[in-house]
Amino acid sequence: MNKSMKKHVAAWSISSILCLMILAGFHARSPSYRDPTFETRGRVANQSKLLFNLTAEEMANNYTTGSQRLPDVAMLSNDTFVVAWVSPQDPGSNDGIYASIFNVTTGHNITSEFRVNTEVNDEQVSPSVVALTENLFVVAWESYFQDGDQTGVYAKLFNSTGNNVTGEFRVNINTPGYQNEPSVAKLTDNKFVVTWSSALGDSDGYGILARIYNGTGSPLTGELPVNDYETSNQRHPSVVGLNGTHFAVTWSSANQDGNNYGVFATVLDDSGANSTDEFQVNTHITGPQEFSEIARLNETSFVITWESDGQDGDGKGVYSRVFNVSGSALSAELPMNNHTINDQVRPKICALANESFLVTWESALQDPLSNSGVYATIFDVEGQNLTREFRVNTNTTDGQGLPAVASLNDTSVVVTWVSFWQDGDQGGVYFQGYEFVDVPPQNVNLVTDAGSPDVDGSFALNWSADGADNFSLYQDDAPITAIDAFSLVYLGLTNDSCTLSRPNGTYYFAVLAINESGSTLSNNVQVEVSIPPAGDNGPNKIPGFNVGILFGILAISGVVLVLFRAKVRKFEDSGSS
Repeated sequence: MNKSMKKHVAAWSISSILCLMILAGFHARSPSYRDPTFETRGRVANQSKLLFNLTAEEMANNYTTGSQRLPDVAMLSNDTFVVAWVSPQDPGSNDGIYASIFNVTTGHNITSEFRVNTEVNDEQVSPSVVALTENLFVVAWESYFQDGDQTGVYAKLFNSTGNNVTGEFRVNINTPGYQNEPSVAKLTDNKFVVTWSSALGDSDGYGILARIYNGTGSPLTGELPVNDYETSNQRHPSVVGLNGTHFAVTWSSANQDGNNYGVFATVLDDSGANSTDEFQVNTHITGPQEFSEIARLNETSFVITWESDGQDGDGKGVYSRVFNVSGSALSAELPMNNHTINDQVRPKICALANESFLVTWESALQDPLSNSGVYATIFDVEGQNLTREFRVNTNTTDGQGLPAVASLNDTSVVVTWVSFWQDGDQGGVYFQGYEFVDVPPQNVNLVTDAGSPDVDGSFALNWSADGADNFSLYQDDAPITAIDAFSLVYLGLTNDSCTLSRPNGTYYFAVLAINESGSTLSNNVQVEVSIPPAGDNGPNKIPGFNVGILFGILAISGVVLVLFRAKVRKFEDSGSS
């Protein structure tokens, strides 16, 4: 074969090979990375605080005969607090108000248990306590028949050694009927406000009244009407000071929202003038919403919590909502309890650092072997849950309930409650201190729905963490034990999933969970992508080729070869002649 002939053969051979490759659909996918598509489940819950016990569960009362109940608690200093409660140890076994001061570090009492009320005839109940300074606190309560007609509201000031600095004084001016359910709040180091419900406080049924005092127990105002809507009853007030001159009050109002009790609030100045119109707190109005409590977040905002019947799907549940001083809502209704079976009732609230707050409540049948238990959680004003719901009481025998709470500082609280039969006779008052510490994200976990191997190259990654503000996604061709900029895929993700598309290969993924306290790397997820060639969907296959197309190629190649051989013979014949 001459050189010209060899060139023709080579050309035809190359053409045939190219034809085979093209017709067979032999292919290799070029890399084509698709941006992740985020799901719409919102931010991951920012459970960024770890819980530490400052004290073990401690008993507040020394006297254990009968029922010790209805506790309230107030911070005096960063490590001391006062607990007041009802005890049947007045002469004649009448109920009276008793108190003691404790150190949160040791859990031990600094003072002996002391009686708050001077009058011991009949009963004194429903204590409310607040500190003005670390050396001065106020206790208010309701007293039966002391003012000459049913119940009246009384108060007294004490120092940090448990000695009274004033005598007891009557708060209500008008005495007919019932004056009860007192709530007391600090305005300044030398000024406080007391609110209560009065059976003749307005033109129709119970109404809410307030009165302001200085630090020596002298009144600065007369009785101040709080509620504007006067039809039927307004009950269960709770008050908090916002600054030296303004305070906010919340209460339950019967049938004002058209359906049983609803929660309402207002802001007043220290002259009794309204700074806001009366406004409704709850947006869900079916069934009763009542027993609201209030806490100050800063000088311009506060948070209200309450119990709502039927809203969480099973019995009563606890909800909260944040407002500014003009009465405008800064949040929607926020459900507090995760456990919704049976009733969660009688919430109490206190503020913590960075506009966060703790809510505690009584939960029916949630404890093992107990009728009820005390639970709590922490939220921020954006509605992020900063801790998991946790049980406060250690002892779970019989029942624990009716909690109260006070913040000692920005990161620690004391919760007190009643425990039945734990002290040996009916009810006893117990407390426990907690500290909440900001930590890097915990329990960071990454999972995928990719196949093994993944045959289409499209798969989802899902991650979770406790306490993460955002996430970064990393990818490498080997297990990721440390992060670097070269393996970063996406930065600052606030969702909890994404979908990726990758070509054939083996990939390792990890997420870095981040918050203000640090970062934590997740586990590695390995994804192997093995995408079959296009059209390869049957068992009769050779890797990289479609069998039907192969036979077609062979037939075409045969025709090409026959034509080529004929051309060669013709060429040879013409050459020989």
